[in-house]
Amino acid sequence: ALSLSVGIDFSLVHSQTMDSTLFIFDLDGTLLDSGPDLTQAVNRVRGHLDLPPLPVCEVECAVGGGLGDLLTRCLQERPGIDLGPLRRIFMTHYAEHLLDLSRPYEAVERVLERLPRRALMTNKPRRFGAPIIQQLGWRFEGTIFGDDGFGRKPSGDPLKALLKRLGQPPGQAVYVGDTSIDAQAAQDAGLDFWLVPWSKHTVCTGRRLDSF
Repeated sequence: ALSLSVGIDFSLVHSQTMDSTLFIFDLDGTLLDSGPDLTQAVNRVRGHLDLPPLPVCEVECAVGGGLGDLLTRCLQERPGIDLGPLRRIFMTHYAEHLLDLSRPYEAVERVLERLPRRALMTNKPRRFGAPIIQQLGWRFEGTIFGDDGFGRKPSGDPLKALLKRLGQPPGQAVYVGDTSIDAQAAQDAGLDFWLVPWSKHTVCTGRRLDSF
């Protein structure tokens, strides 16, 4: 069972534990404040449909379940619409504007520096996620993206695949995210879940990754 939210002070964590624990991160909303660029792409789709633009806060609340889920939630005025052509409009625009407005959250660089072992697992497609982490200079022991063939969150299968690839026991790994989808994936994979304090979502389980 996942514990209730508590503050985590890294100064109280034994260095040997830190050295052996693999911290696996989500990307959007966890490491990267990508809401503004995602909103621009969503609104390009909405403009194609003659719908008014959405504010960043509404789009951010729909992020986490993959592109199909994002578009469905951001196009509620058009239930049942064929998402195929709209996905292409979104992807064409977003691929050209990955980091126009998106920035790492303020504490992220410091967090990554303090954790000797880190990996990445996100529902974001590799064609978007890989260039982002490359441009930001982030290095991970392993990465799994949403289109790598291991399923998608909230299934824990991508996390299980990453642990298997790295030879890491679930008891020595933590998944760090910002949504209930992340928490479900961690629970399904048998990992502890830590919630970033800047999460814009209501998540009832998991530790809070505080006190850096």
